[in-house]
Amino acid sequence: MGSLTVVVSGSNDGTAQVHDLDTGASAGRPFKGHDHNVFGAAVAELGRRPVAVTGGGDDTVRIWRLG
Repeated sequence: MGSLTVVVSGSNDGTAQVHDLDTGASAGRPFKGHDHNVFGAAVAELGRRPVAVTGGGDDTVRIWRLG
């Protein structure tokens, strides 16, 4: 993802999508891994690496690498 300013959204289909805040466009493919709705999403750093953290109706929390 480089130096993009991004936001992550969750969906009822169990995916999370990264969006470029400068353009509003999707930045890459959706993250697939939850078995139910994605209710929460956040962007953070883990060991100096940008990650997305998602929580779903399947009672799981997942961490996704952004860069």
